[in-house]
Order: sequence, then structure tokens, then C-alpha cells
Amino acid sequence: MRALFHGNVRFREIADAVPGLSDRTLSARLKELTAHGIVEGDPSGRGYRLTEKGRDLRLILIELAKWAHRWRDAPGG
Repeated sequence: MRALFHGNVRFREIADAVPGLSDRTLSARLKELTAHGIVEGDPSGRGYRLTEKGRDLRLILIELAKWAHRWRDAPGG
């Protein structure tokens, strides 16, 4: 999802942003995210973007990443 944080993104741009992710797996994930109303196809048919629901989730993921960064090197972390 991070690849979608900055607006409309084409399939290849998402794939390039996630090393090791196969096109098949990416396609399946995008279908899941679309089915859950988190991602939608760009009206031009050339890419994907977050829905309002996805943009709200983005804020949660950013905070979770901050938490993980803070505690990753802590004892027992």
C-alpha cells in the first residue's frame, strides 16, 4: 500500500516499488484491496489509487511504522 500513498500509481510502478513481489501476487493483492474498498482503479484506466477508506488506513499505517521504528532496537523488541 505504501506505493499508493502519493496518488495515482500504475501497476508497474507498484511492482517496481516492492522487490521480489510477482505480478501475479500483486494482481491478487490489488483485487483484494479493491474488493474491500481500500483501492480503486483510476478513472483513466491507467492505474490505481486509494479510496477515502484507504486514505484513512494510510494514517494508521504511518503511525504503526513510527511505533515500529521507535521500538525495533529496544530490549525485547
